[in-house]
Amino acid sequence: MFTHVFPLHKIFHLWDTLLLGSSSFPFCIGVAILQQLRERLLANGFNECILLFSDLPEIDIERCVRESINLFCWTPKSTTYRQYAQPMKAGGEGIFGKTATYFSSDYQDMAKTDL
Repeated sequence: MFTHVFPLHKIFHLWDTLLLGSSSFPFCIGVAILQQLRERLLANGFNECILLFSDLPEIDIERCVRESINLFCWTPKSTTYRQYAQPMKAGGEGIFGKTATYFSSDYQDMAKTDL
């Protein structure tokens, strides 16, 4: 994800954050990138915007990660719910046996009916 447009040192930082989030977190990263490019996107037409994404300008990854975490925490869970996402294992353990509650303590453990 994003490997074709970011340098390697930025991808590592982004992936570290992605691995700690849920399956809906990449959406928040995409929105944070769009927020940083907002002025340029609004000033251009469709074709120029497509070219902008193929040759992405400088993105502040620290700001992107910080804003995506804020977006994730403040966005209602029902808007980012993914019906076919892989469910968490019993006990809230992730792939490496650690609890995956980095962004929001109640997100992964919430029952589907609560949405």
